[in-house]
Order: sequence, then C-alpha cells, then structure tokens
Amino acid sequence: MHITMPMRIKVGIAVIIGLVSISTYSRTFIPACINTYITSGKYGERFFLDSTNKNSGIENPKQLRVMSQNFENLGEFKEKTRIKQMVDGVLRQVKLEKTIVKSHGQNLRMAARINKQDPDVIIGMEVKDLEAAQKFSVEYLEDKYQAILIEGNDSRGIDVCYFVKRTLNLDFEVESHKNYSLTNLPNDPVFSRDFPVLYVRPAGATRNSQPVMAIFASHLKSKLGDSDGNDKSFVKRSEQVNASIAIMGEIEKKYPGIPMVMGGDFNNDIRVAPEFLPFYKAGLVDSLDFDRNPIPKDFRNTQYFFKRDDSTPDDKFDSYLISNQLDAMFVNPEFGKYIVLSGIQRDLRPDGTPSVDPKTPEAVNMRASDHDGLYLIIDFAAMLQNLTRQ
Repeated sequence: MHITMPMRIKVGIAVIIGLVSISTYSRTFIPACINTYITSGKYGERFFLDSTNKNSGIENPKQLRVMSQNFENLGEFKEKTRIKQMVDGVLRQVKLEKTIVKSHGQNLRMAARINKQDPDVIIGMEVKDLEAAQKFSVEYLEDKYQAILIEGNDSRGIDVCYFVKRTLNLDFEVESHKNYSLTNLPNDPVFSRDFPVLYVRPAGATRNSQPVMAIFASHLKSKLGDSDGNDKSFVKRSEQVNASIAIMGEIEKKYPGIPMVMGGDFNNDIRVAPEFLPFYKAGLVDSLDFDRNPIPKDFRNTQYFFKRDDSTPDDKFDSYLISNQLDAMFVNPEFGKYIVLSGIQRDLRPDGTPSVDPKTPEAVNMRASDHDGLYLIIDFAAMLQNLTRQ
C-alpha cells in the first residue's frame, strides 16, 4: 500500500532533513538556520530560515557572489528504456532500467567550478532532492553550504535548488510558485518544476519587511519530444515566460524597487528564441551585458550536445556538436546597477585547470555537466545601504 503524504508535511520534513540529518554525513555539522517557520503561501509552500549568526559579530561580505548552474542529474536517477531482444527465439521488446549517477570525477569537476567562483548563493537546476544536494555539499564542498529545496512538479524528480553559504549573517525566505496556474483549474500548474523565489534580508529583519533582493530559480520546459522538427514545447515555455513575468510583477508591486535576478536553464537559446521576447520587453537584461568586458553574444554558448547526422552511415562521423545559450541570469534595472562583474564559468578539470571544449560525445559525458555555469558579483554593501535609506 502506498500512502501519499500531504505536501505541506512533505516540505516540512524536507526542511528538517536539511537542517539536522546531515550530521549523519559529517560530525562537524553546524546548522545554517534556526527558527524555521513553514506556512502555506499563495501558490505553494513558504518558509523562513533565520540566521544563526545574528549578534555573533560576523560581517557580511561587501561583495556578494551568485552562481547559476545546471547540475545535470545531481543524485540517483532511474532511466527506463526499451530494446529489441531475442527471447526464446522470438524478437521482443524488453524493458531495461539503469541507474544514472554522477561519477566521482564529474563531481570533482563540478566542485572545481564552484570553488573557483566561491559563490555565496548558488541557483541549482536538475537536483534530485534535498538529500542529494546536501550530500554533495558535504562530500565535495566541505559542507560550506546549506541546501534549500522544495519538491516541484517534475515526475522524474528533477528539481530546482538553492545553496546558501553557512557563514552569511542573513535571513532567508523561500516562496514556491509550483501551484501557479493560468487556468485556475486544480492540478494544472504552468511550471514544469517550480519557480521559487529566495528573499534575502539582514539578520533579525521582521518578516514581510522589504528584502535586500529577490533571487528566482527557473527551469523551463525542455524540447524533449520535438525530434520531428516541430517545437511542441514552444507554447508551454511561452506560458512559463509570461507567468514568470507576472509573478515578478506581483513581487515588485509588493516590494517596490526590489532588485531581482532570475537564474536558470531556459531550454532554448535566450539570444534568438522568440518565446523570450517578453523578458526583454519587460525590461529584463542578460547579466552578461553588465560585465566590464562583455562576452560577445556569438560566444555565449553554455550548453553542449552531439546531434546525430543521419546523412552519413559512418559511425565515426554520425554526429556533430550543437551549442547554444540555454542558461542566463536575467536582472531587472534595480539589480543591474549593483553588478560589478559577470561571466560564464566554463568546465574545469578536477585540479581546477581549464578544460577544452568537447569534441566528441564522450567528452561531453566527462564534463561536470553538459551546461556551463554563470556567475555575477554584486556590490552588496551598496545594496544594503540603499535598503536602509528606504
């Protein structure tokens, strides 16, 4: 018999796991937050994580680093396939199931990327669950980060996740939008996973007070299933884009002038795909445009895969590299004025040295992820100062 837990209880348990059960992985566990308070928000769960560093004398960094990274299946996933196989002399379709898990080498390469940037906040995509996220932090990042994850709508369990540095003297609020619907019908969410927002406040700030900033995690509908050349996912992504803008508008109305950044995997080229035009019309800007020496748009590719070339029967030349900018960190004008640096974190070897662009499918599979990471550095001291003036 399978018993489904109410979602509110499930999230409550998830938060508790993130705060205490990690001690099973490390004897040096220090909880990042206290006074966790869970409630039901308008479109999903909402909870608060208060800093343990309040009144400890710890100062926050003058510059805050934010990173966005698709982890490409962080955790243990089951993949089901069908193959034709002779069974008792009869050709039959046989179901196969295999476990997909990142190799130690891939995890080391991902850790090298993250350590290179030393981010204070990570926006993560394709994370199996909270346990997988926290386990990665403990085993590969010296337990420097507290993972924050609300289970989303993806049936495969591919979720978005935040990692926040434990040494930050800040309070966090996480608000889910996984139940946001364009039809207002039950069980008809617009987001394939979720579109959570992480509010950042000074330690000890009152709840519902003006946040310093809002950080969104986005992972839009993929193009899987569009192999016939028709982009069936276009309509869904377009709906998700418009829903994202509407939610950001609601938050800006609630907190006028709030700096906002939306990091994620948008599953189509954000430079040219028409479904993303509403982002730009709404005043959002690719954070890469704010770098002191901006990367030319033609060189902003962030995702790599090899596509089969059916025009040749030669196995050695049956695929070719495709790369696009599927990943971005969109910012509103209020956020943009605080950006000091932004860029793309390319793949690194486990020792932290640069890796070359992949030339074969096998080379793609050796990378930490088929997606590069993005980073930005912001003048956090100025952002905090501006908050106190309001």
